[in-house]
Amino acid sequence: MEVNKETGEMVARNMIRSSKKLDEIAVALASAQSEFPVLPKTKKVKVQTHDGKSYSYAYADLATIIETVLPITSKHGLSIVQMPSLISGQSTLLTRLLHTSGQWIECELPLKTQREGAQAYGSALTYMRRYGMSAILCLATDEDEDGQIADTDHVGVKPQAKKGIALPQSMTKEQRETFFNKTLADVVAIASYQEKGLTKDSVKAIEKLWLDNSAKITELRKTDQEMYDNLVDEFKSIKEKLNQDSIEEGEQDG
Repeated sequence: MEVNKETGEMVARNMIRSSKKLDEIAVALASAQSEFPVLPKTKKVKVQTHDGKSYSYAYADLATIIETVLPITSKHGLSIVQMPSLISGQSTLLTRLLHTSGQWIECELPLKTQREGAQAYGSALTYMRRYGMSAILCLATDEDEDGQIADTDHVGVKPQAKKGIALPQSMTKEQRETFFNKTLADVVAIASYQEKGLTKDSVKAIEKLWLDNSAKITELRKTDQEMYDNLVDEFKSIKEKLNQDSIEEGEQDG
């Protein structure tokens, strides 16, 4: 790890850079990561390797990542900028995570194409944007179906709906209301069972409940914003109450 004396940048391996201080962006990123849902991997590609073999994997495309993640990062004062660059004759993609404090982290990935033309470059750019964003936010966006690891050109491969796996169906209005009421009842029940000294366990149980239902909650956000906002408000209110109780318990124990 080196520090640029002129800019105060911390540099590691020449591919990862950051502002000198990271305390505020670290807190914001941790908070955002706790809210990231499991990304649906509904796209699939089959890749032909250089030695004639092939493998396939499912993944979450760039549009899904942006739609799911950016509202959460924005809420915590985080934003992402991605810029193609030419450094020492090598095309690269720079992904920078910014915080409202002015602190930042960035990573640099090589931008390669196996053929000429704007379409090939656009495919490579979209592909690397997905990986750059996934890397800097620690997102799991790919699923290697057969465990093979290959160095090959799968840039520009046309994605298909994942075969053999039914895509999740949208909930009806009645199903959304049932899900909302049951989830709310579950979180209230968890909170009501708290006992002295077990408040932190209740908070963890509530967070797990949210994560376990993240796919449906994400769908709820897309289909019924008012119901989603109400659910978020209820979870937040109960968690804040439990956290306050936990602080008071700690003060009493002390």
